[in-house]
Amino acid sequence: MKFSVLLREGAKNARGALVTTILVALVLGVMCAASLVTVGRQAATEAELHRQLTGPQARQLTLVDQNNAGLLPEAFLETLHGTSGVAGAVGYRSTVDVVNGPLGPASQLFALVETGGDISKIITLTAGRYPGPGEAIVPEAMLPQLRLAFPSGYVESRGGRQWAVVGSFTPGGGFEDLDNYLLAGGGSGAYVRVTALANDVENIGAVTDVALAAIGDFDPTKLIIRSSVSQAKQGVAVTGQVAGMGRALLILILGVGALFIAAVVLADVLIRRRDLGRRRTLGITRGGLVALVIARIAYPAVGGTALGIAAAWAYCRLSGNPVALDFSVAVGVLAVLVALLACIPPAIFAAYRDPVEVMRTP
Repeated sequence: MKFSVLLREGAKNARGALVTTILVALVLGVMCAASLVTVGRQAATEAELHRQLTGPQARQLTLVDQNNAGLLPEAFLETLHGTSGVAGAVGYRSTVDVVNGPLGPASQLFALVETGGDISKIITLTAGRYPGPGEAIVPEAMLPQLRLAFPSGYVESRGGRQWAVVGSFTPGGGFEDLDNYLLAGGGSGAYVRVTALANDVENIGAVTDVALAAIGDFDPTKLIIRSSVSQAKQGVAVTGQVAGMGRALLILILGVGALFIAAVVLADVLIRRRDLGRRRTLGITRGGLVALVIARIAYPAVGGTALGIAAAWAYCRLSGNPVALDFSVAVGVLAVLVALLACIPPAIFAAYRDPVEVMRTP
């Protein structure tokens, strides 16, 4: 049977058996709507949970030299920068209180810290340029407090040291605390604090191991190490459990829907056994008969799926729990495939019945 003829006959038979067509469309619509309202929302929750549990805070390693005893030398920061899996690392030296120079020493105090490392990986420059020796950049959020319309002028410490303001910045993810500091360039010597950010939550353990190996033996009362390894592992475990529950629920919904489809199609082929038997006696092959049954079910399956997906997607969006469009389309395609597979056993049953015996049955 030609494909065009198969489609035409399938559409004709679908129109001729409205009860079966409506039932199949209804089952597919309910199945897709249930999948989106339950599993779709769960998938959206899983994505948000994964974003939170594997975000910058879960990929961060911080080391603090409490007594400024030189435990974090410049070479240590260079080692972290050269480590695979590190998205960015920055070292902080001693913090200095400064004021907006032109406003005088009686004006508001701000914290300035000399940094080391490639700060371009942890901040976004919004104006000006990166600081050199004797220069500083200001957090964008701090400009109004400094009474600056744009980054310019200079800041001055109580001891009279000055830094020219040459730019402004916004901190990257995981380095939000930099909104509280002016960042100065230049400087030399060991760092008081070093913070590294892994590029993936799965790499934070390896980055921590490299850092510990580079430090060697240390006194835990003098060097504080804050690693998010345990948080990262918990995040991966939790999101994995949520994803597993979603998959199990989707399989359950599709499985129940497949049973309903199989039952409806079986009842249909039993009711229409004389018509199917007549086609067999007129020469249609068993494969052609199976294809015809599948084709006539495909029309209401596609229509019911489209209506169910559209209605559920709109409902979720209006209720404030939007489901990703690609997930919705994937569920629709999967539902249609499940429906077509579910109607194959009844179709094979009808195709392998003796057509002569079927025609003799009153």
